[in-house]
Amino acid sequence: MTSRRFPVQIRADPLLFYHGNRNMVMVFESLGTLDFETLVRLIIAVGLGALIGVEREMVHKPAGLRTHMLVSLGACVFTVTSLTFMGDPARVASGIVTGVGFLGAGSIIALRGHIKGVTTAATLWVAAGIGLSTGLGEYMVAVVGALLVFVILKIRSVEEKFIAEKGGKRPRAM
Repeated sequence: MTSRRFPVQIRADPLLFYHGNRNMVMVFESLGTLDFETLVRLIIAVGLGALIGVEREMVHKPAGLRTHMLVSLGACVFTVTSLTFMGDPARVASGIVTGVGFLGAGSIIALRGHIKGVTTAATLWVAAGIGLSTGLGEYMVAVVGALLVFVILKIRSVEEKFIAEKGGKRPRAM
């Protein structure tokens, strides 16, 4: 069978595919499956990462919508994949935490005695945790976590209004 749109000829052995004029042979032993629950986990991870990323975009931070979506999705993919291992999926989880911690550390900048990017690093770290939770099927933990992050990030606007009312002075910690 040859199609003009997809020049693939399927021979008697369904594992061998010939591609067009290049005569390349690709052997597919196993393409794996993507069940509905895994698809839902991936979509939820992207959506919850987007919730955090939208807030970061609104305040013009370098790690915004796409970054948070990708971090959450990546953590979910690693987690879902690790559940198929014969070994310990907790090792993959610890690798996610460490790897995203390294990514977050790259977003922190120290300039003239001021440190910037700590909140962005924290949101990347939490986005990975949300992706990890979603990958494990802990949807309520992931949803509540994402909502709490969004609320915590919105506290800044309330804090800025409070500071403006106090004459620009930040309240001192005890």
